[in-house]
Amino acid sequence: PTARMDEGAEPILKKNDIHGGRAEGVSVMSNGLGRLEHNNIHSNSASGVVILSGGDPTMLENTIHRNREHGVLVTGDGYGILEKNAIFQNVLAGVYIDNNSNPSIRRNKISNGLGTGITVADKGEGKIEDNEIFLNKTAGLEVRDGGNPEVRVNRIYEGLGVGIRVGINGLGRYVDNEIYRNSHAGVVVEEGADPYFEGNAIFEGETDGINILVYAAGTFVRNKIQKNALVGVVITSHANPTFLNNLIAENLRFGVQVSKLGRGVFEGNEIRDNVEAGMRIEQDASPLVQKDNRIHAGKAEGILVTMNGGGIIRGNRVYGNVLAGIKVESSNPLVRKNLVYSGKGIGIHVTDNAAPRIERNDVFANMGAAMVIADGADPLVKKNLVHDGRADAIVIEDGGRGTIEDNRIFMNANVGVKVMGGGNPDVINNEINNGNGVGVYLLPGARGKFAQNTIGGNYGDQLRVEGNPDGANNRHLHFIDNSISWATQPSLRRPELQHIIRAQADPKFINEPEPPPIHSRGSTPGGSSTRGSTPALPPPRSGSRSTLPAADTRQRASEREASEMGSPMTRGNRSPASVRWTDEDGEAGSRSSKRFGA
Repeated sequence: PTARMDEGAEPILKKNDIHGGRAEGVSVMSNGLGRLEHNNIHSNSASGVVILSGGDPTMLENTIHRNREHGVLVTGDGYGILEKNAIFQNVLAGVYIDNNSNPSIRRNKISNGLGTGITVADKGEGKIEDNEIFLNKTAGLEVRDGGNPEVRVNRIYEGLGVGIRVGINGLGRYVDNEIYRNSHAGVVVEEGADPYFEGNAIFEGETDGINILVYAAGTFVRNKIQKNALVGVVITSHANPTFLNNLIAENLRFGVQVSKLGRGVFEGNEIRDNVEAGMRIEQDASPLVQKDNRIHAGKAEGILVTMNGGGIIRGNRVYGNVLAGIKVESSNPLVRKNLVYSGKGIGIHVTDNAAPRIERNDVFANMGAAMVIADGADPLVKKNLVHDGRADAIVIEDGGRGTIEDNRIFMNANVGVKVMGGGNPDVINNEINNGNGVGVYLLPGARGKFAQNTIGGNYGDQLRVEGNPDGANNRHLHFIDNSISWATQPSLRRPELQHIIRAQADPKFINEPEPPPIHSRGSTPGGSSTRGSTPALPPPRSGSRSTLPAADTRQRASEREASEMGSPMTRGNRSPASVRWTDEDGEAGSRSSKRFGA
């Protein structure tokens, strides 16, 4: 080296021009100390400065540039303080830290490198604070192979590659940094890495905000991930990070994309104003999305589960999105205890042979239908509150199936349950009341089984069947043991919802163990179809039959005629007066007073 400090030597090198060496410019080793100030260290054949073997210099306001290896190499238990230096245009890293070294790097400008700005590798550490790291070719900061730095309050920007790459088995703690306008992802986390990111702003990247790959993990807390040109957060290939209380907003594609067997836990995040879906789950991904994520104001769907996606979506608020609040197509997630409301389109849309389990959600005040089931979809829709919608409540379109059971459907602007031609659901044990349109509306070509429902107090007809040339002998429509009030005025008390909403926010309620997985109605555990057989219906409720109200003599005559013919359509339907039952928890009560969904 041109200058060497070792064995406790403590010189001061100030305002020197150290250049053209055949190896490193300055070497500090074997517990060497010293102070380097205002030096110009450049154009050396190896690194500008090498610190190793207990070396611990102070480097202040030096210019370190155009060296053929690293600007500064800290290795083999090296230390040192690097402050207010300008480190630029070096061939490899601006600063390279490895082999248990632990320097302090603060308030430097590290730029225009042909490699990384800073690399921490092979169990290197270091405190990297309040630096400007910009215009480097591969990554602003790279951490790999057990590297474990503390990285705080840096500005990492306008790089030609990644902002921060946490490579294979990288660690580290990254707090309050600004990572922006990089040509590739703001943050990339690779195989086996497990970093901690808190309070960072990751924005205006030319691709994704955060990209987590191949069995990587990581914890991300209270970061702001905004205005990236593609996706806010991408999780793929078995990666399993945790995201807590982050803002993921205004990205030009999805807020979050989980794909290709990706996993992850999302809790308490705000995901808003993204151009495509707030969250997209696909290709066998199975994240846990729970505990009051707020997914809203998106330009498309709030949550889209597609292409055999799965996972658990539980206890979230999904509202104010332009398209469906939650859309499930060709996938089978569990959708449970969410609030889905005030959307500009459909509340929950299930299509393309999807078979999700949709339980105990509160779906209300959406501009489109609260739920739509179509194109071979066969969901279980159970114990949901579906109310105060601006259109139909539940619509089963052509090819839609599903089991619609134990739901409360009330105070909607139009139809309670609408089955269109080719729809074929099982509608069991629901309360459909106090709507502004028809209670149950079956269009020409509709099929299905309707058993033990209570229908009453709707402003339009309680039950309307259109285009049925077979009359009461239609073998594709089965009405069994329903309770129908033909009065049009509201007759059933609207339930109190506040205790239900409070219960949804209760951690004990959210953390209740999930029931075991179920098989969709069209298959058995062995894979054989059961669709052709008659599905098991709930046991008949006790109570004597009563006649329909005397005011509607035409309906009474129609039921009497159907009974004499042995009709499957109207056999066993009855008025509300006799409806008494016992629920699955053994609690007895009258249907008109029972509240579901809690």
